[in-house]
Parts: sequence; structure tokens; C-alpha cells
Amino acid sequence: MDSISTLQNKEENIQKLAAAREAYSRSKAVLQINFWLSVIGAILVSAISILLKSQAFATKIGIQPLDISFYASLYGVAVTVIDVFFLSKFIKTYRELGALIQESFDTNVYSMPWNQVLVGEKTAPEDIYGLYEKHAKKADLSKLKDWYPVNDSNLSGDPVSINVCQRTNLMWDMSLRKKALLLSKLFLLVVVAAIIWLGVHFNVSLTQFLVGFVVPMLPLFVFVSKSVRSNTESISYINSIKSHVESLMEKIQRGELDHQSALLIARQLQDAIFTHRNTTRPVSDWLYWKTKDNQEKRAKYAASSWG
Repeated sequence: MDSISTLQNKEENIQKLAAAREAYSRSKAVLQINFWLSVIGAILVSAISILLKSQAFATKIGIQPLDISFYASLYGVAVTVIDVFFLSKFIKTYRELGALIQESFDTNVYSMPWNQVLVGEKTAPEDIYGLYEKHAKKADLSKLKDWYPVNDSNLSGDPVSINVCQRTNLMWDMSLRKKALLLSKLFLLVVVAAIIWLGVHFNVSLTQFLVGFVVPMLPLFVFVSKSVRSNTESISYINSIKSHVESLMEKIQRGELDHQSALLIARQLQDAIFTHRNTTRPVSDWLYWKTKDNQEKRAKYAASSWG
């Protein structure tokens, strides 16, 4: 039986991994557009709206105070509608495609049967190759080699080896989401504090502040609340799956489960991992690459202790 380290570096599986990365990247690209419209745009529109209505600020720059609350509010409503009816759908479509292809990669590498009832049909080879080609033109595919931190003793089809890879997936994702959750909360705190400071500093009335702030900032609150809720729920869900993975590994090591029973549970855990990937809001590529080196070191250490 081949090792996981051998199978994951075969050309066919590198292509699948690259295709999955391309699909995820497209989902994150749309999320980035959403960020610029919902967050950066909302901040600028709100700040400009508050400042232009301020007598102190208008006097300072030599103009009459302007009330653009209607246009600022219109911006907030328009971006929220675009997010709900268009951007979120594109994010979901590419996220689900990435999860589907990554499931194909995992099941190939683990020598695990495909769960068609849960996952559905596999992605067409032509579609995988098209995504792979796009990704290969702009990314270093060597970074996809040795995706899982395993050695030649970790055989494909071995429950413990599969569990090591599953746990690596979960721990890496949870670490990213904890950082994303903290950054989201800090960002919201800083933005709200800054807008309040602007209102107080330029002596904006409460009515002007509410009209010029609440509605234009609606897309930002929607964006950040989605991020906070998604990452909070994901961290809890990942913790639950991780506990089951570690429990299975311990039972196997104590000889409490036979080979087939352990494989059946590993397949059920893979179902849970697929469901998580298929439904969870993606994390920024910037955060992924920022923490990649440190995460790889930690993953290799953990894999050696379990494997």
C-alpha cells in the first residue's frame, strides 16, 4: 500500500489541490470585493457624511455645511442588497466547488470511499483541469507538495494516518479562525471609536450622527457580524470534530477498535470536515500566508507526536 506522502504528491492529486485552491481563491476574491464595498466604502462614506455636515469642519475647509445623508444612506442600502443577492451567492458557489474538489483530493490520498449521498457527484475532470491551469499560471505549485506533514510510515488507508491528516486540517483551520475572529472584533471596535470621535470632535448633533452613521455603516456591520458569527460557530464545530478525531486515535492505539470499525468512523469524521468546508465563510488568503510557516512547523511537530 502506498504512503500518504507518496500519493499526495502524485500529479493527479497536485492538480486537484491546485484546482481547489483556485476555487477557494475566487471565493475569497469576491469576499475581498465585498470587503472594499462593505467596509472601506462604508467607513469613507460615513466619515465624509459626518464631516460635511459639521459646521466646524466646513468652516475649516472654507465651504458651507453639506447634508449628504440621503446619498450616504442610499449607499449603505445598495451595498447591503448587492451583498445579499449577488456577492454572497458567488462566495458560496466557489466555496462549495473548492470543498468538493478538496474532498476528491482527500479521498484519493486516504484511499477512502466517496460518500455520494452527502457530497454528490465528483467535479468533472475537465473543470478540475481548467481550474488547475488557471492556478498554475499565477502560483508556485511546489508549495502544494507535502500538503500533509506525514512520513513514509503513514500509509494510505491506515486509520491513524488518516486521523493525523484530519487533525492537521482542523487545527490549522481553527488557528486561522481564532486570529480572524480577534481581528474582526478589534477592527469593529476601532472603527466605531473613530467614527464616534469624529462626531464629538466636529460637534455633530445626535440626529445627524445617527442618520449619517447608522445606515451608511450597515454593510460594515453586516460584513463583520457574518465574519464573527461564522468564525465563532466554526471554532466550536472544529473543536467538536477534533475531540472525536483524537478520541478515535486513542482508541486505536489502545486496541479498542478493529481496522474496519476505525475506518468507518474516520469516514464519518471526513463527512463532518467536508460539511464544515462546504458551509463556512472563507478566511483571507493574506492571513493564511502570513501564518503559513509557523503553522507548518506546529503541524509537523503535532503529526510526529500522534503518528
